[in-house]
Amino acid sequence: MDDIDKECRSLNVSLFQCLADFGPNDIEMCVGQLLFALGFKSKLEGTQFLRRAIVFVYDKGEDARISYGKEVYVAVAEKMGISPHCVERAIHNTIADCDVNGNLRTAGQALWGDKKVDYTPSNAEFISAIVEFINVKKPAPPEK
Repeated sequence: MDDIDKECRSLNVSLFQCLADFGPNDIEMCVGQLLFALGFKSKLEGTQFLRRAIVFVYDKGEDARISYGKEVYVAVAEKMGISPHCVERAIHNTIADCDVNGNLRTAGQALWGDKKVDYTPSNAEFISAIVEFINVKKPAPPEK
């Protein structure tokens, strides 16, 4: 149990450090570092799609109602020149791969708080959790 606790604390520190290292305009780099800290493999194209999807949802704002099938996957697919279905499947497979091989379960405490997640999160759940994490934990911009 102590090893899991240490790993979780270490991962939480690296997730928070990702946010502290980047300014408010460096959201793409911040998301990339968060995904890397969670154990996502950069060689999977789904990781690139996921990064773009997270940035798209983040840019929409906290209060925006998002349709993943009609907005997010379509926007990413247009940028990448593939079909929205391919984007959805690649993101799903990447999240599943990270759940099995990465730190996704360990990071659950940081991303989902007290909610216990014993399953691979859906694309929308994961993207929303990352965006909410960034919105809640990001440092305040310096005052002028």
